[in-house]
Amino acid sequence: MTSLLRRKIPSDFFCHIIMPLVDPRRSANIIQKRVIEQTKFTGSIIPVTKLLAGFNLVSVTTRGEILLPTNTEGVTKTTLFEVVNVDMGYNIILGRPWIYEIKVVPSIYHQLLKFPTTEGIKQIR
Repeated sequence: MTSLLRRKIPSDFFCHIIMPLVDPRRSANIIQKRVIEQTKFTGSIIPVTKLLAGFNLVSVTTRGEILLPTNTEGVTKTTLFEVVNVDMGYNIILGRPWIYEIKVVPSIYHQLLKFPTTEGIKQIR
């Protein structure tokens, strides 16, 4: 299924996404349904309903899941996102699953992310 989605969704999908948030407090990766609709990948949404507790101080029901490629300084991973139909300050929220997958070390004090790559340690400010 992953290879099928890679053919449908270009690897530079997130090059056009602005306003991401990396939040180690979130137990899920979240993307707004509006973002998926704007990129016309709504057919790739897997219809699954979950309840995200504590999101925007209320519980939110997801509209599905979608596997999308994330490219971070040359590290490309297929990431599972929960699709929500709520307005939030960010287009995507990368939570603990993404942080664990990329092996990110977030530094709140320095406001940067460090993670290993085949070329050594990279960082994003």
